[in-house]
Amino acid sequence: MYSNGILLVSFFIASFTKKPVRHDVAMTGEITLKGKVAAADGIQEKLVAAAEAGIRKVYIPKDNGREYEALPQKIKDSLQVQLVESVEEVLTDAIVDYEANATTEHKSS
Repeated sequence: MYSNGILLVSFFIASFTKKPVRHDVAMTGEITLKGKVAAADGIQEKLVAAAEAGIRKVYIPKDNGREYEALPQKIKDSLQVQLVESVEEVLTDAIVDYEANATTEHKSS
């Protein structure tokens, strides 16, 4: 199973709003049609790779919290992991100067 849905949505919203995504973050997780971030496979491997690559912050699905907690303390100490439930949580933090209402306002215009 692929788990890049949240990455793709972030890319499209950043492109649409012409705002950059922070360069020091990573993210994984699928998204539902209602914007919920769904569990991803291989969380531990992805977090180890992020730590080794020097990534400081990683967004992972809240449903993967147990896998995160099972990581060695050394890996957990090297990352700031944010457990997320919705795509808005990622967008408002990962996209520079993103305003949650910006895409909604554009739709109504």
